[in-house]
Amino acid sequence: MSNIAIIDKRERLDGQGRRATKEYIDTQAALALAREARDLQDSAVSRAEADIAERSAKLGASVSPGATVTPEFTREYELIQTSQAWLPQAREELRTLQQTVESLREKAEKARQRGEKLVTQWEDLAAKTQIYTVDTELDEIMMGYKLTFLNLSRMLMRDYMGVNWQVDHLINAVLNLPGDRRRTSTQEIIRIYRQDRDAEAMKAIARACEVLNKRELRRDGRTLVYRLVPGPGS
Repeated sequence: MSNIAIIDKRERLDGQGRRATKEYIDTQAALALAREARDLQDSAVSRAEADIAERSAKLGASVSPGATVTPEFTREYELIQTSQAWLPQAREELRTLQQTVESLREKAEKARQRGEKLVTQWEDLAAKTQIYTVDTELDEIMMGYKLTFLNLSRMLMRDYMGVNWQVDHLINAVLNLPGDRRRTSTQEIIRIYRQDRDAEAMKAIARACEVLNKRELRRDGRTLVYRLVPGPGS
């Protein structure tokens, strides 16, 4: 196989690898949401079952031969009936959510395995290549930087900012914002200047600052502190 053919195939593998990486990241995000919904539904079902058992026990204990049916007794009985009528549908929804979780888990695992296989194929081709041009090497290095940047950008938006933007919007709305850095003996303060014309972006940045500060990250013996502040002259 010629070097040109190998390079072409490696470029195709790069594209397939990026798609596999994106699918894995997107599926993991969907999986996290599905697990959260399943856990909430599971808690709701458990609470309803426990409530029915507790109310039924109290209602049974209050019943005695010849006793008059009170409004309180009727109200408790109706509450039990309502909860019992809701439970079958709730349990079915819980089963559906669990199936969704399992399906997404399998999909994420397949995407991960496909990505690993593509990496192996890419490395095998790299080992067969005899001639590299300087431009080709630089392209590969830049491709690695680009993939790393894309993955970090998606992680920033998903795990810290709570948004699902396109990367170019993240760059324009957030990464190009001015700011400064100040150091004390115990802190390194990263200040981002607020741009009030984009309220949505400022809300996302404030959320990211809050999440980062809770992690109490450290660099060179100082605690990193992130703040969204008015710009100079505001």
